[in-house]
Amino acid sequence: MIRALARMGLIALVFIIGTPLILLSSWLPLRPRQAKIGNWIVVVGARIILWALDIRLSIHNADRLKRHHGFIFPNHHSALDVIILAALIPIRFLSKAEIRSVPFIGWIAVAIDTVFVQREEKESRVEARNILLDTPRYPPIALFPEGAILVNSELLNPFRYGAFEIAQQSQTPYIPCVLRYEQRNLVHWGDESMVANVWRIAKRPDGRLTVEVVLLHVVHPRQDDEPHLLALETHGAMLAVLQRDEKMQVIMEEGI
Repeated sequence: MIRALARMGLIALVFIIGTPLILLSSWLPLRPRQAKIGNWIVVVGARIILWALDIRLSIHNADRLKRHHGFIFPNHHSALDVIILAALIPIRFLSKAEIRSVPFIGWIAVAIDTVFVQREEKESRVEARNILLDTPRYPPIALFPEGAILVNSELLNPFRYGAFEIAQQSQTPYIPCVLRYEQRNLVHWGDESMVANVWRIAKRPDGRLTVEVVLLHVVHPRQDDEPHLLALETHGAMLAVLQRDEKMQVIMEEGI
């Protein structure tokens, strides 16, 4: 319990110190390596949070992500997903509109040019689509094609086609990105708040938690591509990566 409280205290300190720095730097015209200073502060803050939670990232072909100009399509399983992506490179997000009003998190999201959408309102969806069609390709924008985390803990929920329509219409390349958690059930973000999910991870009795970031090949959509086929193909490729992990676990358990 003491360790968990210390971890949460350090995370709170990151937000308390980092948020004003990010907000103030968002007014500066400087863009080191094509990203706002605030985006780089977010990278540092996210890495400190992962260190505080004793989470280790394993990623192959990291240079592919650093050079990428376009979209990133990750799976969505935990509240840690956003923190992990933010720790890798300067990045922006497509987020539901409610996040904008969340203290600290919402302020940071606005400062790093997050695109907000109210899914229930057609006008909001159209506005978000137009922004994504015209936005610069760097820093990359992460869109979760599952749309949201469901209460169940399926490996991968069905994809919505909207993100793939935008990529196809603008011919913006995207990287399917699979986040594979060593303890998937532990980190799963179910019917609970974001704070509750992080608290449960912080007070886990086990040691270091490893997360593997698997980057699939960059997809360059063409004008004549079918968005729903792109979605199905991407879903199949990402699910295969997740199922491989599950199959290996079964083999090890049966072997034991």
